[in-house]
Amino acid sequence: MRRTWGILIIALAFLLVYPFAYQRIPFLHEHFTSFNLLNGVMDKKEAKKLVENGIIELEPKTIGTEVEIDTTTGDTLPEPPPLMEAPSIDTSKVYTLLFRFFQALEKAEKKEGQARIFYFGDSMIEGDLITQTLRNHLQKRFGGEGVGWMPIASQTASFRGSVVHTFSDQIPTYSLFKGKHKTFTFGISGEVFPIRADSSTPWVRYVTSKMYATLDTFPSARFFYQPILGENQPSSGYLKTKWGNIDLPNKDTVSSVWLTQQPTKAVTAEFHLKRPIGAYGMSLESNNGVILDNFSIRGTNGITLLQIPGSTMRGFNRLLQPSLIVLQYGLNLAEPNRTNYEGYRIQLEKVIRHLQKNCPQSSILVIGVADKGGKVDGELTTETCIPYILDAQRRAAMHCGVAFFSLYDAMGGEGSMVRWVKEEQPALANLDFTHVNGLGAAKIAGFIHRFLTEGYQQYLERNP
Repeated sequence: MRRTWGILIIALAFLLVYPFAYQRIPFLHEHFTSFNLLNGVMDKKEAKKLVENGIIELEPKTIGTEVEIDTTTGDTLPEPPPLMEAPSIDTSKVYTLLFRFFQALEKAEKKEGQARIFYFGDSMIEGDLITQTLRNHLQKRFGGEGVGWMPIASQTASFRGSVVHTFSDQIPTYSLFKGKHKTFTFGISGEVFPIRADSSTPWVRYVTSKMYATLDTFPSARFFYQPILGENQPSSGYLKTKWGNIDLPNKDTVSSVWLTQQPTKAVTAEFHLKRPIGAYGMSLESNNGVILDNFSIRGTNGITLLQIPGSTMRGFNRLLQPSLIVLQYGLNLAEPNRTNYEGYRIQLEKVIRHLQKNCPQSSILVIGVADKGGKVDGELTTETCIPYILDAQRRAAMHCGVAFFSLYDAMGGEGSMVRWVKEEQPALANLDFTHVNGLGAAKIAGFIHRFLTEGYQQYLERNP
């Protein structure tokens, strides 16, 4: 008995210490993903608050039963339709559904403008996993330099390889899963960093990475923030930089200022404020080519994007003009034996409509959930819920007229996550049978790159 308790204590200690070791040991973040034992507890509490405040709605479901009941009529609901058979790469409708993005890609290839991608996701893409490789693939062909969007502060900064990101300790973070700020709204990344006007001088610094040639330079740097409007003072203060003091005018709800439009290897900004601001982030980008922004929020199912006000989203759309918006979610919805995701489908459609309304020039791509391993009838295979989540996502995309890519199918379908862990050498995913490692993330980026470039080729053939 003592030995059993000893093993349990050691295991618990490992789970608690792992997140801190992960941030400090390069080998871990190159081959594994982050994990925080306390994070799930925090997320559930915050999710409860979102439900109570009417931000999200709970999906109708049963617990421990086989029959689903419509809570409004009492009628038995039919089972969701069986998962449609689909090839891993299906470009049959990509030409029309991603037409606007392909137009932007064509201009980018001719060095006539940007093709900007807003890439939203959960922990699958945190630390720039998947997106850093996809960005490099696209920039190598279509041009473009720089890492794109960077938050002011980040819990993944210590293990993100595509940029060296440091910041002062006194910068607080509010995000879609960490509570709203009473004055400032969430930005396009689902975060806001309120900075006070006092004697302290918070700072943020970004340095280029040697990971890829396209990341070796920041072609320009632009800062985004929310001032407090409605008062006589014309300025919130300034940013102290090596290019001089950059004034922060009280102009629009979503405002931006250029720090520099000349290439640089590092950007450092100190905040010297007369009035508080809600800092959003910095974009480190080129004028032409592909710019891919990583917007990752750990623990979310994507429905929380409805908390970004339409006016804020329109402000960012005006300043950044994305031509493609990607939504990659689903793993945080996984529950063993759950089969009814109709409520989630309805909410996902609301998210897509929210984006369509406020970013009307953008194509939208829904990336279906990845495979997730679990025990089913004593066998380690795909969790029962995964095909149902995927089906809900596919139907939401179809109803809203946007593109869909099945990551589950691209990975190999049923049991693929188990194979990625146990059969691939070296392994492509972690022993939680949920998160891919760096190698698996690069492989997934290859799937998405192929999907987009095959669709683009179809576009070129129809528009000679």
